[in-house]
Amino acid sequence: MDIKKFIEQLQNQPYEKRVRILWVSSFIAILVVGVTWIGLSAIQSKINEKENKSQIFSEIEKNLEVAKIKFDKLGEDLQQQISQLQIPDDPQIITLVNYTLSINKDKLVIEFIANNPSLDILNFLQDNYQNVKLTSGLTKYIPEQILTKEPENPYPKKILSNESIYGYMIFEAPLDPELSLDVTNMYFDNLPDNRFSDNLKFNLNTQVTTSSTNRLPRE
Repeated sequence: MDIKKFIEQLQNQPYEKRVRILWVSSFIAILVVGVTWIGLSAIQSKINEKENKSQIFSEIEKNLEVAKIKFDKLGEDLQQQISQLQIPDDPQIITLVNYTLSINKDKLVIEFIANNPSLDILNFLQDNYQNVKLTSGLTKYIPEQILTKEPENPYPKKILSNESIYGYMIFEAPLDPELSLDVTNMYFDNLPDNRFSDNLKFNLNTQVTTSSTNRLPRE
């Protein structure tokens, strides 16, 4: 548009018309400036948002890298600790010695030896023997008593390093001769998160010839 010509034409217009034209032109100019400002603000906001996201992702990557280094170090420390305490990967804890029914056939006595093969303390029994169960068919039994043999005392919950303790468990006599004895949630003091279990299967109609221990994976 020729600005000079536009001004000359505007000067030739009546006063009221010139005022209206100026008002309309001013409004259009303000509108254009406003739209431009909003557009630039939106663009700047997107740029800032992109920069913030980039910074956040960068921080996440750094934190993940630090976490990976710490996790690897923790694994190395754990392996070193296991080695120093001489904890086997698959510890043999329980050996079945004998099992007999009482004279009046209402109690089952299971003789066993629990062995701690490590230099750490073994947590063997929980309160009220909640981690020991005898399964007969669909029925599960908790020991009425677990005692040491010669002298006869309550069986200890913890077994010291390189210690073997002879004992026996007393259960209500099961109806089914096919039995499964489970001792779960055992762990060493220095590795409380590494839980493991023992499972012993036997039949009351057969005699014990060898340890009937079946290893279960660590929990």
